[in-house]
Amino acid sequence: MVDFLKAENEMKKYVSEFDLNNENIKRKIKHTYSVVNTSEMLAKGLNLEVEDIELAKLIALLHDIGRFEQLKRYNSYLDYLTVDHGDLGAQILLENDYIRKFIETDKYDDIIIKAIKNHNKYEINEKDFNERELLHAKLIRDSDKIDNFYIKINRDVILTDEDIISEKVFDCVKNKRKVLNSDRKSELDIRVSIIGWIYDLNFNCSFELVKKENLIDKLFSTIKNANSETKEQLEELRKIGNEYVDEKLNLI
Repeated sequence: MVDFLKAENEMKKYVSEFDLNNENIKRKIKHTYSVVNTSEMLAKGLNLEVEDIELAKLIALLHDIGRFEQLKRYNSYLDYLTVDHGDLGAQILLENDYIRKFIETDKYDDIIIKAIKNHNKYEINEKDFNERELLHAKLIRDSDKIDNFYIKINRDVILTDEDIISEKVFDCVKNKRKVLNSDRKSELDIRVSIIGWIYDLNFNCSFELVKKENLIDKLFSTIKNANSETKEQLEELRKIGNEYVDEKLNLI
């Protein structure tokens, strides 16, 4: 069984080795625990057994463990310019069997490592997972994406008349596809690309949360002072996103 309190104490020891006054470190710690809460909520929404709920929380606790070392090495969180933080996290846990600090049994190792390694990938090959591994891989991907909605809706982006949505980003989201991080050219692109994440959500309870919290409209409301053309594009994408969620929930 997962001893989450023990794992949480070990995580506190791990992050204490980094600069806790660094705002990026602070944000990553906050994000980690928010994802833990979201994972627990979704796992309960899926009516999982207690064992899998606790396992989901542990995976959420560890999912961004690679981010701290990434920032220390490169002073950046841009995977495509530095290192894949999912791969780095898996590497950290596997080196010298460090994962045993967080959980005594090796019963869940494959599930944990696969979920962390794949939580940030553009897409995953479901054939590479067994049923339980795939469940937890999808669960952490949904939880991580949903929390990033919450992060962005708490910060406005103020545009100028010259700010536009990159063509690749607009076309991807319009056609219900995720955006490659390397195709994002501005903060506006980042905000718009987050809408693309809903097209990679896996569970009905995830869509229910997006709907209940009105996350799509809230995200678009953070984009201020857009020019007339950009406003039209944003409104088009907002409608497409909301309709997609409603379709998934059989509301239309």
